[in-house]
Amino acid sequence: MGAKLFRRSARLGCVWLSRPLFNSTETKNGFSFALSGRVSGDLDGRRPGLKPGIYNGIYETFDHSVQPWLYRATITKNFEADGSGLKSVRIGRQYHTGGDFLWFDGLEVHSLIPIENNSLDIAIFGGVPVRLYESSSNDWLAGGGASLRLDKVYMALEGYHIEEDARFGWVRKNTVGRFALDANLNEKINFNGVVRAVDDEEIDGRTRLTMNLPRNAIARLDYQFQSDDKSSHSTELDAYSIILGRSIGASRRGFSDFGGDIMVPLSDHLSFDIGASARDFKDSEDRNNHDFDRFFATLMLSDMKIINRSTDISITGEAYETLTDYTRAISGDVSMKYSKTVTLSAGTSYAIYSYDYATDQVKDDVRLGTAKITWEPKSNLRFNLRYDIEDDDYRLHHFISAGCRYAF
Repeated sequence: MGAKLFRRSARLGCVWLSRPLFNSTETKNGFSFALSGRVSGDLDGRRPGLKPGIYNGIYETFDHSVQPWLYRATITKNFEADGSGLKSVRIGRQYHTGGDFLWFDGLEVHSLIPIENNSLDIAIFGGVPVRLYESSSNDWLAGGGASLRLDKVYMALEGYHIEEDARFGWVRKNTVGRFALDANLNEKINFNGVVRAVDDEEIDGRTRLTMNLPRNAIARLDYQFQSDDKSSHSTELDAYSIILGRSIGASRRGFSDFGGDIMVPLSDHLSFDIGASARDFKDSEDRNNHDFDRFFATLMLSDMKIINRSTDISITGEAYETLTDYTRAISGDVSMKYSKTVTLSAGTSYAIYSYDYATDQVKDDVRLGTAKITWEPKSNLRFNLRYDIEDDDYRLHHFISAGCRYAF
């Protein structure tokens, strides 16, 4: 057991979200505007050059303590939705969410082509990828997609190409094809899945089968895979490895992940969820990729009255089995609607493996505790105060964060 280290972190941020302006919902024809940004401030004012340490992050590398961030700024021309022709044209800093998530400064055009009683939605997009922390000169992306919704089936096909100027003169080029399917096999069974091909050499995907059982119970089966080890990709594609539980810097081994669970409502306020999953790597003999099995059971209480206030409670018992260890843990959280404008919540969670972005290491047996206060004086104004404590069996970390969000 190593000596405990204490980390204190403080940062203040405000976020402005948006909703469309100048938009006529009656004619579905007109202009709309969207703006989303954030201002962050480093409260302690320390810089790596003044006090080096493993906990210094990217916010400490800027010349000023207060930094603005622009996430989205778009103008959209909406055309008459008459079932055919052009649907919309959007220009500016925007998110593409029709398939894979892409973030760029550029243009996206949507059109509708009627097919019998349905319509084919076609999108074409392109521009310069957004790089908040580095230059995006000479970077570009372009692509398109089509989606079709029939009676009980939704299908979507997408393709795009990205080029990125990397360090030391390297240029990363990636071409991606993606197919998605969502189908109601009958009144009680739904299937959805996504499969992607990257540069004709890597394939990954996920599927889920959902079954509605008697007494409002729900059963789910999940499968996720990556056929081969991933090579170095552009930033947009490397970001997917974070979603899959691995870092950009870690080796991304081929893997498969099976899982399933059954959720059973026991009453109007009580439900029970039980399940298991297994992750298997083709080569797990390194510090970043580990085989493990997980078994869990969760008891959920919703809208319970505690001191005459609406409260939600969940308790989870779980067990992890690896090649060398068998670990059991208890987690849970509580959320109370203290008043019409104030919500209190607290909880604890456990992870057998967790990647630490500050130290570039995979940590074992990580326990996280959280306490949070949310004050919402108006429907479009929210303030948050949060405290986290993290114990990875070697270091003890403390985090305090405060923020506000205003939607106009």
